[in-house]
Amino acid sequence: MAVVRQEQVRHHRQVSLTQKPRVISAPILETGFAELEDGSLVEMIEDPENSARTLFAIFKNGEMRTARHIKTEGRVLRPISREEEIVRDIRLPRGVKHYESVAALLWRINDEILSRCLDLEDNDRLLLACFVLSTWFIDCDRLPVAPYVSLVGLPASGKSTVLKILRLLCRRSLLTADISPAAFYRACDRLIPTLLIDETATAGTSRNLFHQLRIGNSREVVALRKGQSFRAYGAKAVAWNELPMIPP
Repeated sequence: MAVVRQEQVRHHRQVSLTQKPRVISAPILETGFAELEDGSLVEMIEDPENSARTLFAIFKNGEMRTARHIKTEGRVLRPISREEEIVRDIRLPRGVKHYESVAALLWRINDEILSRCLDLEDNDRLLLACFVLSTWFIDCDRLPVAPYVSLVGLPASGKSTVLKILRLLCRRSLLTADISPAAFYRACDRLIPTLLIDETATAGTSRNLFHQLRIGNSREVVALRKGQSFRAYGAKAVAWNELPMIPP
């Protein structure tokens, strides 16, 4: 018995010496936003030193830092690459600045920006300012539905100007004059952008667009396409020459 055990030990040592150690790396997850267990909020931004790259802005206890990746909960978080087709056209913030309060920020958007650029009634400007702020909280569960804005007016009435200003102010804005259903679902599912659709008569049929808008204002609803599920949730602003008939 002693001889057998010695042979087993010798064989085990030989096998251990010949086997190469395996390196088990943590899984990598590309994301644009995350809330970590320690309370940190992680937001994807544009690298201020290189517009072709993305970074993470990490907020915790009133302090902010940037990082190219984060190790957390047994995995590595990495911002979505700028090289991706849709991400190239998304407008991202380039940094962070302190603000006095939400009320003061809302007042600055309304009085210092919108009132100088747009000829709108006071209530309409305030609604636009609230829409802008709401887009920055679209990932939070506190918003039960995604906010929508509908701009209705004749050609050359200023609708495109409104969308261009919203592109500068809203979170992850994507301004388009034409978008297919497939691109619509990919963009919303991947990035939850603020989708700004101009001249929507070119954006497929009205029935398709209304269907996409209906399922896009709720977090729980998903679209199924070719065996894959997509979420269309997110803030959207749509420009119309005239308000179309809503299909049943």
